[in-house]
Amino acid sequence: MANETDVNTARSALEAIWANPPARDQRFGNALKSVSLKNIRGLSVNVELQWPVVAIGGINGCGKTTILQVCSAAYTRPGTGKHHYTLGRWIGPALAGESPPITPPAEVRFGFWDTTPSLVAPYQVQRTRWGYPEARQPRAQRCLRWHRKLRA
Repeated sequence: MANETDVNTARSALEAIWANPPARDQRFGNALKSVSLKNIRGLSVNVELQWPVVAIGGINGCGKTTILQVCSAAYTRPGTGKHHYTLGRWIGPALAGESPPITPPAEVRFGFWDTTPSLVAPYQVQRTRWGYPEARQPRAQRCLRWHRKLRA
C-alpha cells in the first residue's frame, strides 16, 4: 500500500508533466479541458477539467453519468478516426412516459488542452441527429467517417 510520501511523489511528478504543455500533450494526448452541455437530460452545465484526475460527485439523478457519457464521445480510437462512443448512443430517444432527453436548442461543446479547436455538436431537430463539424475544420478530419455515417 502506498504511504503519504509515495502519493506526494507521484502527485509532484504528475503536476510537473501537466504544467508542461509538450509533455502533457505527449503523455495524455488530446485531453479534455472542458465540456458544456445545453438542454440535455435537464442539464445546462459547463464542466472545467482542471487536472488529469477529476472527481465528479453528487446525489443520484444529478447528471454525473450523463456528463461522463458525453465526455466519452469526444475521443476517437487511435489511428482510425472512429469515435469510441457517439452522442446518439448515450442521448437517445426517451422511453414511453419519460421526459424527453433533449430540449431544443441543445448542443455539446468540447474544449481541449492541446491545440485542437473546440468541437461543437448542435442537436438538429429536423434530422433528430447531432450535427458535427464540417470537413473544413481541423478536428473534423478525425470525425469525417463518423460524420458521413451520421448523415446517412
